[in-house]
Amino acid sequence: MEVERATILEAKEILTLQKVAYRSGAEIYNDFHIPPLTQTLKSIGKDFGNRFFLKAAFSERVKG
Repeated sequence: MEVERATILEAKEILTLQKVAYRSGAEIYNDFHIPPLTQTLKSIGKDFGNRFFLKAAFSERVKG
C-alpha cells in the first residue's frame, strides 16, 4: 500500500469512501445530515483547490 497525494481525478472515489466511513456514526446518532454525508462531488472538487488530500492506494485503487 502506498500513501501519496491524491488528485482531483480521484475525488469521486474519495467522496464515496468518506460517505462509507461516516455512515456508521450517522446510524448510531440517527443523523444523516452531517457534512461528510451531504458533501457533493462539486463541493469536494472545490476543496482540492485549497486543501491537501492524501490517499492510501493498493493496486492503483484508492483504499483510504
